[in-house]
Amino acid sequence: MNDSNRKPSLLVEIALWCAASVVMIGAAVMGLHLFMHTDVPAPAADLGYALVATMLTLTWGSWAALIWSKRRVARTLMGLSVVVPGLVMAVFGFWAFAHMPELIKVWRPGLLVVGVHGVGAALFSAVMLGQPAMRGARHDEALDRALRARELAAGWLLYPLLTFGCGAAIAMSVMGWSSLGTISETLTSPARWIAAAMALSVYTTVIPASAAILCRRVARAVRAS
Repeated sequence: MNDSNRKPSLLVEIALWCAASVVMIGAAVMGLHLFMHTDVPAPAADLGYALVATMLTLTWGSWAALIWSKRRVARTLMGLSVVVPGLVMAVFGFWAFAHMPELIKVWRPGLLVVGVHGVGAALFSAVMLGQPAMRGARHDEALDRALRARELAAGWLLYPLLTFGCGAAIAMSVMGWSSLGTISETLTSPARWIAAAMALSVYTTVIPASAAILCRRVARAVRAS
C-alpha cells in the first residue's frame, strides 16, 4: 500500500478535530461580540452571550471533523460528542421537571419540553451519523490524495460558510420577535420555552449535521478516475 492509500495518523485526526472545534467556537464568539458591541471592555452580559455561543457551537468542530476523518477511534469519539448536547438537554429537562422547587416561578412544563427536544436532538444526531455519507466506508483506505484534499477543503471552507450562514440567517429572522418581551415574560411564556428548546436542537444538531452531510457528499461527488 503506497502513501496515498494510507489512513492519516490518529494524532493528526485528533489534532485537526481540536483545531476545528477551536476555530468554530472562536468564530462564533468573535462574531457575536462584534455584532453586539465594538468597544474593547466586555460587559458581563457580553460574557454571558459568549458562553451561550460557545455552548451552541461546541459540537460544530466534531461535525466538521467527521467530514474528513478516517480513523475509527477518532470517528467514534466525534460521534459520541455530537450526541452529548441532546442527552444533556434530556437529562436536565426531565430531572428539573421532577425536582425543580415550586418556589421558582417558571413555567414548569417548559422543562419537560426541553427534555423531549433533547431526546429528539440525540436521536437526530444518531440518525445522521448512520447516513452513508457520514459513515467510514471500507474503501476509504483506497481513496486518493485528491479526494482527501476535497474533504479537507469542504470541512475547513464550505462547512463553516454553511453553518454560520444558516445559523446567522435563522438568528436574525427571530431576533426582532425574541427581543420584544422582558426576561420574566421569556420564563413564563410557553411559546418562548418551546422556541428556546427548538433553537437548542437546531443549533447543536440540525444545522451542523446537515452541513456536514452536504459537504461530505460534495467532496465525494467528483471521484478520481
